[in-house]
Amino acid sequence: MKFGIEDRIFLYGLFPAKGSYELLKTFRDIEPEIRFNEEETRTYDIHQVATGTDGQSQISYNKEVADENKDGKEIKLPARMLSFCVEKLEKQSAGNELTYNLLPLYEKLVLGNKKNVRNPVNSDKGNNS
Repeated sequence: MKFGIEDRIFLYGLFPAKGSYELLKTFRDIEPEIRFNEEETRTYDIHQVATGTDGQSQISYNKEVADENKDGKEIKLPARMLSFCVEKLEKQSAGNELTYNLLPLYEKLVLGNKKNVRNPVNSDKGNNS
């Protein structure tokens, strides 16, 4: 699966802070593929920016350069990680907790995996209430 700059930033944000050994090891093993190397950091001008006095920060990058290189990086997500991320995103959506910036990742991971299972366009057919 190909992941662009934003995809990788938000995918990294889905990493669990705690969990079983197997889950954490799965994420640790794939982390080097998702993180940005020095060349990418320079090319895309990726840096962390403080957003306030509360210690919060966000990742900033050069969107114009990223848009020029839209292809993204091919990353094969282990089944365990993919399952965890899909469950987490589905739970956020079901609880009305999904954020706008996670939509592309949701579409790629959740809807992309269900593409051949059901057709969401026709799933509400006949429900006019």
